[in-house]
Amino acid sequence: MIVDYLTYTFAEEHEDNLADLAKAIDPGAVALETRTGYAHDWSLWGNGRLKWEHPGEAVARLSLPGGALALHRESGGDVGSLVILIGEAGGRCTRVDFAFDWPVEAPPVIDRIVESLRQGAYTSRWQLENSQSCTIYKSVLSSGYTLYLGSPQSDCRLVFYDKAAERGEDTPRLRAEFRIRKERADAAICLLTVGADEAVDYIKSLVLNYIDIKDPQENDSNKRRWPIADWWAEMWGTQKGRIALGSDMPTEDDSRAWFEKLAPSLAVLLEIDGGDLGWLFGAIKEGRKPADQGGRWRAVHEAKLKAWLEARAAGG
Repeated sequence: MIVDYLTYTFAEEHEDNLADLAKAIDPGAVALETRTGYAHDWSLWGNGRLKWEHPGEAVARLSLPGGALALHRESGGDVGSLVILIGEAGGRCTRVDFAFDWPVEAPPVIDRIVESLRQGAYTSRWQLENSQSCTIYKSVLSSGYTLYLGSPQSDCRLVFYDKAAERGEDTPRLRAEFRIRKERADAAICLLTVGADEAVDYIKSLVLNYIDIKDPQENDSNKRRWPIADWWAEMWGTQKGRIALGSDMPTEDDSRAWFEKLAPSLAVLLEIDGGDLGWLFGAIKEGRKPADQGGRWRAVHEAKLKAWLEARAAGG
């Protein structure tokens, strides 16, 4: 899995630091001569943009498309560290695309998905019988075509397409992109600061929560009891609603090491607050608030707490 698209907004109070943020994201960032109405327009990693101060905009906007993120990766950049950097600067994620690739011919797989949908052999949170929530487009530039699941207005949308046809590649490649927007994007992006393996498993399970292709059972009219189709399960390698926390789960030491990376920025905050730890303790308390109460504490954090306590107990 790779992150193939990121967008953020910043409130006006963070605008004074955005030029420094641009240089931190891309040491080769370039301030452009703007013709878009923004007072400031920076180019980041090729086609990335950071813009602020617009007469009709109350927020600044950062966009990092797939090309910019690819250059960032090729330079040795880590998307988790990038997310932390942008978050510390006051960024709020408004869109994130998680991309998955398989080295297979795309058209037969897409045809198989479409046939399963036509047969009703699926369960979904989307109203796929609605033409706006299930659309297929034939490319005018290549031999490929694209399947969209979820309406353009949905906070979550799944897209399948022939990546090899799009890129003119000889090696077959099926691409799926799970596109998350608005408040859900800001919550999902936090996974990338926890652990790559954990994030992959969670996003895969989230995909299956939105669309699950089933193996029809003649003697059972309840589709939710039908088993997942073998080929669909093989593609995603996980189960709906499950956050995999296996042996690759980040350890307590891993998270402490990650927290230490934030130490310089935390020291700055402590310095300007005159040594008062109230803000930090308040942030931790807020972080422990359950999701159903408007907080960010979720099943993944509860499972991690349990696993670490068990590891401590096992270690004596």
